[in-house]
Amino acid sequence: MARRFNVHMKKKKYGKRQRNKVAMQQSKIKFQIKQAKQHVVNLSMKTLTDNEYLLLSKGLKFIPAPALKGAKNDLMRDFNEFARKLRCKFLFYSKNENIHPFRENSKYEPHYSCDALENYIFQTKHELSSMQPRRFRDNLKPGERSSISSLLRDKSILIKKADKSNNVVVLDKSIYLSEAYRQLQSHHYTSLDGFDFKVLRNNINDYVTRMHIHNEIDEISFKYMINGNQKNYGPGQMHILPKIHKINFVDYDNVMRIGFNIDLIVPPGRPIISQIGLGINKHSELGVPGHTRLPDDDRVHEKTDF
Repeated sequence: MARRFNVHMKKKKYGKRQRNKVAMQQSKIKFQIKQAKQHVVNLSMKTLTDNEYLLLSKGLKFIPAPALKGAKNDLMRDFNEFARKLRCKFLFYSKNENIHPFRENSKYEPHYSCDALENYIFQTKHELSSMQPRRFRDNLKPGERSSISSLLRDKSILIKKADKSNNVVVLDKSIYLSEAYRQLQSHHYTSLDGFDFKVLRNNINDYVTRMHIHNEIDEISFKYMINGNQKNYGPGQMHILPKIHKINFVDYDNVMRIGFNIDLIVPPGRPIISQIGLGINKHSELGVPGHTRLPDDDRVHEKTDF
């Protein structure tokens, strides 16, 4: 009888420990979700799941653990580039020449440097090629990883970083576009009809060529600007960062409490113009003559309505 009682008590204690363990895990998950909702502002009509909140709270710079497929090939490709730089360092170390700030990379690949360095490169490459990548712990839970696909498939929302904070903002695409069009229709921007970028490219090439002929720029700078100008490029791209700190406190509190944008609040945005690939980004680095400073009245200032 005593033995049966002891077995019964052990099972009872084990069940109690398991229930306490599950309760602690659930309370931990609830706390994580509560903390995540403080860093994600949902200004869309979409109701986010708990896993989507946990995923977005990690920030837009968070990198999910990659798959092991192709990891070894990437490692060997990176080592080959490292070996190329080692050989170049050895061959050109004694040359104390001033490097031109606008020199294009030569992509030179020396095949041999010295016996000691080549022996090191060969042995290291042999060891790396014989290594087998180990599986590592996933930094996302299964529900959070599936949320990546669900958010990518939803074309009705946009996910942006908030202006002047690290919060992540979820916006309806229609609200985002309406704010962008409102700013483009202001006096800060001008619509150009029938603008031809091929003509702009030819004009820039002619201007740079004349500067080179009159010895205003050297040969290296000339090649730097011409090569950068021959790439396929288009107009600058504009995107906006939502200014959630400009939203009324009562409206902001309602959004954070309800979890979605029930009042269709349109936050003001900070315009960001990306000039990468614009065709004149390399020319601005040289300080081409003729560029003047805009008057104070024509420059964009920080305003509540902009």
